[in-house]
Amino acid sequence: MTNWWMVRAGDNNELIQPFLEHGIAAIGWPQLGDPKKYSKKEDFLEHSSRAYKTENPLTCSTAANQVWRIAHEPKVGDKVITFFKTKRFYYIGEIMAEHFYAHGETYPNQIKVKWYEKIISKDLLSRKSQNSLGSTLTFFNVNDSGQEINKLHNYGAQRNEDLNTKKIILIKINQSYDRGMSAEELYEATSGVWKINETTMKNSDFQYYCPVYDNKILEVYKLNDYQVVSHEGNKRIRFHGEKAIDEIRPKLLGRDVKSIHNSSGNPIRYTNIYEILHQNSIQEEEITLEKWTELLKDNEVFREEDLHLLKRMYRMGGEATASQLAEEVGDHFSAYNSRIVHLAKRIQSITACPIVLRENGKECWWCILFEGEELINGHFKWIMKDNLKEAFSGIVDLDPDVDKNEIYLKEDFLKEVFLEEDTYLNIQGLLNYKKNIILQGSPGVGKTFVSKRFAYSLMGEMDENRLEMVQFHQNYSYEDFIMGYRPNEDKFELQKGIFYQFCEKALKDPEKDYYFIIDEINRGNLSKIFGELFMLIEADKRGEQVTLGYSQKKFTVPPNIYLIGTMNTADRSLAQLEIAMRRRFAFVNIIPNFNEKWELNLSEAGASQSIIMKIRDIVTYLNQEIESDYQLGPGYMIGHSFFTLFNKNMDENEWLLMIMNYEIRPLLEEYYFDRLEIVNELFEEFSL
Repeated sequence: MTNWWMVRAGDNNELIQPFLEHGIAAIGWPQLGDPKKYSKKEDFLEHSSRAYKTENPLTCSTAANQVWRIAHEPKVGDKVITFFKTKRFYYIGEIMAEHFYAHGETYPNQIKVKWYEKIISKDLLSRKSQNSLGSTLTFFNVNDSGQEINKLHNYGAQRNEDLNTKKIILIKINQSYDRGMSAEELYEATSGVWKINETTMKNSDFQYYCPVYDNKILEVYKLNDYQVVSHEGNKRIRFHGEKAIDEIRPKLLGRDVKSIHNSSGNPIRYTNIYEILHQNSIQEEEITLEKWTELLKDNEVFREEDLHLLKRMYRMGGEATASQLAEEVGDHFSAYNSRIVHLAKRIQSITACPIVLRENGKECWWCILFEGEELINGHFKWIMKDNLKEAFSGIVDLDPDVDKNEIYLKEDFLKEVFLEEDTYLNIQGLLNYKKNIILQGSPGVGKTFVSKRFAYSLMGEMDENRLEMVQFHQNYSYEDFIMGYRPNEDKFELQKGIFYQFCEKALKDPEKDYYFIIDEINRGNLSKIFGELFMLIEADKRGEQVTLGYSQKKFTVPPNIYLIGTMNTADRSLAQLEIAMRRRFAFVNIIPNFNEKWELNLSEAGASQSIIMKIRDIVTYLNQEIESDYQLGPGYMIGHSFFTLFNKNMDENEWLLMIMNYEIRPLLEEYYFDRLEIVNELFEEFSL
């Protein structure tokens, strides 16, 4: 059997000429020495780990494996491929002599190669082969791609030798096509404005464009020119052409392009004639259904958050934009890109599936899991690959309640939170009446914990999709919260903020209540952050509309959104809330609660009654001193949450001493920053 090998001609093609002139193929890493000195691969790898000084052991292992491969695996008669990047074609050669080590050379690991005169254009290869040959490895086996290259080589294909290299733009017009439309209407529907990068048009020399409906090419137009036009404030491309009358048209007309377009909408796809004509004989190297099923059971690959996300996507029909996922799952749309990339990298490391490259040469990691579709509104839709979707169908069908929310009622709240039922009912009544409340209190009273648990209890379940939490700070802005322009690659785009998106989600689900929690609400400039919606958060203004400054579109805060803020009353650095904001919120004081619930919590965690009473005595004394101090007051008292997480693996007295010295004392020193002797006196009272 003849094996095919790919060798990179240096990072910048600097080895192309030496390869051709000296009849060799070579790779580097001279610091590893001659691999033929070692009879066992394990010995060479161990030697390499010592000889190759790098902080990344994976880099060393990759290098050593490639050196061992070129030294031991290629045989005389095997074929070698290398890529001339700047010219976009491949050289092919035959191995004439096996590995020899050239001492003193920068690229010492060499094999003798007879390079053929004929070359193969990259444009003639299938996308699968282009991706396979585009690996970042230096020397690797490419038997599958080699078969395709061999076929082209025997056929006598030269760069630009025949029509196969002619470039085509396929345009799916499912949303605008009408079976009864005239030839002129079809031309207009195909030539209309499209979201295509102008640089792509300038550099790619496209010669034809074709409308596609129901996966078939309806017509072939010769591209004469294109025009950059403005459409809804964005740059778009309009084609100018005419019906093709050359030999290309009969070759493409009616051609099924299912493997190129397998989604709905109006996407654009760049291709060439060879790929269209030969796509049925080129099988993309997809991960099998069996392999996907195996991977889904591996929690080192598909982690819990990955399964949760993709199961939601499956229930949405197996396709969604990032914004649609955000609405469904209750997360910010920007969170998904990095999560999917990390998941795809784990999958690729297990399966060694090919990595699709973008037009700019960068890896497209999401392509491992999804097909992609550019929608006419500028959004991008992910579409689960068929085998992955089918594998998920088994999981979701067998586990229909996997995403069912945990029940959480008032009784659960009162068990977890050290508040009495009367206080709970009071807060509930205020929120129903005012729709906006602020839980204010001193450090350690559990304001943030209370706010989330309170929202869950009102929902009756722990539904993260109906709850959002943010924390304000001095730099938090209207652009973060409502809407603003954000950088996206080489331009700025108008993007919706987190509260705007949450309002949109609640508007679509008016039968359920939604809760938006703002932690440290007094740390932000509220008038600046809320902007035009400042008025609309009032209970009697819900449902009314205002025009937003950025988008110039009407918007509203729906009546099923409830705002819960938290505020630290002991933070000296913060200005008082302005009167206008105070009028829009009801304020609830959350006080330290060293009550029976708190005692029971510590006791069940393993604390003795003596340590519980000691804590109560200490904190009661400290809080009395703080409350009566003319510069402090009740807003500075010490909360119970400092003493709720009992560590049963520590001596309980050491545990208490650690909290007092490293949490309570620094807090008191901040309170009494100009009277530190008081802190010393307070601690001496209890010999701490």
